[in-house]
Amino acid sequence: MADRVITKPHALILPVPSHSHLVNLLALASKLAKNGITITVAGFKRTISSIKVEYAKEVEAHEFNLLELEHDPGNVDFVNVKPEHVIAGLQLGFVAAVEKFESDRAAGMSIPTCIIADLFLNWTEDAAVRLGIQRYDFLASGVNLARLYNDVPRLIEQGAVKLSENNSILPFDGFLQVQDVANLRFSDLPYSLLALMDMVMTFVQTTSRPLVVNSFYELESRVIDGLALVRKIIPIGPIDTARVDENDESREEPRSELLDWLDTQPEASVIYICLGSMVRLDPPQIMQLALALESSNDCRFLWALKQRDSNPKPLADVLPPDFQTKMKGRGLVTSSWAPQVQILKHPATAGFLSHCGWGSTVESLSSGVPMIGWPHYAEQYLNCRYLVDGLKVAMEVLRGTDDLVDQNEFRKVFALMMGDHGKDLRDKCKLIKVHATAAVAPGGSSEKAFLELVEDIKVLN
Repeated sequence: MADRVITKPHALILPVPSHSHLVNLLALASKLAKNGITITVAGFKRTISSIKVEYAKEVEAHEFNLLELEHDPGNVDFVNVKPEHVIAGLQLGFVAAVEKFESDRAAGMSIPTCIIADLFLNWTEDAAVRLGIQRYDFLASGVNLARLYNDVPRLIEQGAVKLSENNSILPFDGFLQVQDVANLRFSDLPYSLLALMDMVMTFVQTTSRPLVVNSFYELESRVIDGLALVRKIIPIGPIDTARVDENDESREEPRSELLDWLDTQPEASVIYICLGSMVRLDPPQIMQLALALESSNDCRFLWALKQRDSNPKPLADVLPPDFQTKMKGRGLVTSSWAPQVQILKHPATAGFLSHCGWGSTVESLSSGVPMIGWPHYAEQYLNCRYLVDGLKVAMEVLRGTDDLVDQNEFRKVFALMMGDHGKDLRDKCKLIKVHATAAVAPGGSSEKAFLELVEDIKVLN
């Protein structure tokens, strides 16, 4: 009989090909590698190629193993393809990888000792069982989303929601009371409750899988305490998604001109506008926002503008006549990449008009900057409700019946953010910033949780 192979602690990382999901899982992988965990990242060719280019320093510094999955369907991501099709494609591509790991194990070779997979990739539970290894769920969103998922069976049992023949939640009037989160309208529900109910119910029923999440206890204490009654929660946020070479003194990358512009602005005077990596605005909506900014004399702004067109027009063609000339000194519009974390940490930044993606939410609150919620898809509506009604650290813009946000609505929230209400929100967010900083410091709640995760993985041998 062959001797049992003693393997090094080895985490197989399985992200979904969406920027916010991928960047957070890779940041976690980098931190695990620094703590002695071998890392293999699996994905389709497009994802692996992107990692090799955009995360070359991490791959080199931590000797990541990159596993390219078979049956690559091509351009599959959450922008171009529905999430359920992305998930199914990854499952098909992972079949050969599992079979290879099984044959390696049978031959006495070492294989990963655990899987850390995006929560949406529920099928990896079967792979973990086949390989006899631990599976961790990773949630790029807040614990509030997992708490909502966990409340679904109760809501169904009480008749508060009903399911359609294809197992999605049917439209309803009024509000749902979700424990520890907020009261939600049907329009606030994430896409996963409309198209991925099987995934949601499997998550709820599989309580043995620890949940690793980009949050920190002090931000979501009530939600974490409630969910911790049924599963292990490992809040390790705020996850630092900065590149590993950011503090490399040999770098000679010039400082962003956007930060230079912020240096010229008074303290707490600028509203930063950015809607993430996937939201694109139509020309009519761009015009309404621009008109509001033009007429809000007390509001300075920095706008990272992305257009819906695949071939974006020059900014002068989508903004009001002479807009940039008129706004010179008071406002700046850019179509280039913006260093969001540095912008949010800049003392000139007073507020953040955001899509309420969880990554941006954590970055904003951890920088002490309140948000104006403008959700567009996925769990962003849930996050907005949670921030506005649950945590009471944000405000929101309201859409008209045509789904357009009118310039008058923008003017109203900009005035509120630059007035006493905005100051009150900034005071609350400054306290959250203190908690966020403490959470990731030595002895902090998130640092303790992360080190416990490292030890858990190391003893899986």
